[in-house]
Amino acid sequence: MDRYRDWMFARMAELFAGGIECNPGIPSVLASLKANGVPMYVTTNTERVLADPCIGAIGRGYFTGSITGDEVAHPKPAPDMYLEAARRADAEPGDCLVVEDSLTGMSAGAAAGCAVLGLADDVPAGVYRFDPANFVGADAGDVYRWFSAAR
Repeated sequence: MDRYRDWMFARMAELFAGGIECNPGIPSVLASLKANGVPMYVTTNTERVLADPCIGAIGRGYFTGSITGDEVAHPKPAPDMYLEAARRADAEPGDCLVVEDSLTGMSAGAAAGCAVLGLADDVPAGVYRFDPANFVGADAGDVYRWFSAAR
């Protein structure tokens, strides 16, 4: 089992090395937030060994840091990752915006007390349903408005 897991992670790292095509609008939104000094953390249940190549393919420079599933006692849907990200950002969870497309991630962000933009048709209670097409042409000012709406 370990051999197949290692092979799969190595193969995924090879594929990520070729780059990732982000959803439309995402790179410019990330660049605008970074230019505005907004700390951004990737939180993923994926293990560090696979998360790092993926984050690198997206653009590690956008992010202040990352927290992976093998680095917390309780991964998503527990709130641990988002609570840790808020701690690292020196912010209260209620002052943090989570952007999530999975039910477990949306649930974790809401349980942590963060404002959550849910990028899915079906979102849990306490999550602001958000159309990812809104990222196209958006900037940090738009994200601030979405954060206010999600609160």
